[in-house]
Amino acid sequence: MNRADSWLLRPQCWLGGVLLLCLLGGSAQAELFRMASCPAQLDPEAAVRETLAQGQSCKARFQREAAAAAYGRALRLAPHNFEALWNLAVLKTQLAFNQPDKAAQQAAFQQARALANEALRQDSARYEGHYAVALVAGASQRGSANPTERLAAGRAVRWHAGRALAYRPAHAESWVLLGGWHLGLANLSWAERLVVGHAAAGASNEQALRCFQQALRLQPDNLKVYLLAATACTHLHRPAESQALLRHALALPLLRPEDAQVRQKCAELLREIGSGRAVFFIGDATRTSC
Repeated sequence: MNRADSWLLRPQCWLGGVLLLCLLGGSAQAELFRMASCPAQLDPEAAVRETLAQGQSCKARFQREAAAAAYGRALRLAPHNFEALWNLAVLKTQLAFNQPDKAAQQAAFQQARALANEALRQDSARYEGHYAVALVAGASQRGSANPTERLAAGRAVRWHAGRALAYRPAHAESWVLLGGWHLGLANLSWAERLVVGHAAAGASNEQALRCFQQALRLQPDNLKVYLLAATACTHLHRPAESQALLRHALALPLLRPEDAQVRQKCAELLREIGSGRAVFFIGDATRTSC
């Protein structure tokens, strides 16, 4: 202990402190105890930075609920914070599929959409806001029976995923979204094509596969992208390439919360290709082709 601190141990100093507290009023005593027992409060900007760092740490470990809670706290401290807005929009979209019913799921999507739109309003020249808007648009209309809403969502996915990649070409998630747009529209039934019309122009399995290949270069541990790439290869009548992708995926560790389900779909598609009958997984929808 240095000399500057050693005076604190002297009995006369403690006695003086006790006498001082006796002379002070109740409110002053409470304030002194509060100052002694609580560390200095972080300034608002430092608190936001610390909370964002907590969210990023949880997100990197795929602890999505904890990450969403952290970004929610950051937004309460700074309601217009761009990082908190787009991250919470993405997490709410991902967590929406855990909701117990359709109404709760749609409510979560609505919250995510508002957050993504606000992030884009705060800064439209960054890729993250465009990615968040594209993700919410695609996920919220997955499985929808309304063709008009599906078309509008498809346009939003294609445009905003394209803008995200224009700002950051090395963003794997945006490549996945763009590839999903190609894969979904390139394999419509003839009845669906009558409804979609020119909205599917330019969509192809070749472009879908290129997008997924770009994503795999950036995220070689993402099982879902292997499944999507294998699906595109199957549509292109390239079963050997599809099987190689699926076998590689099955050898990967399970990192993301959905990976166990994705691995099961990879195994199923591999069996179907081997038997000469392919089951195509496009997003969460399953299409069967003999």
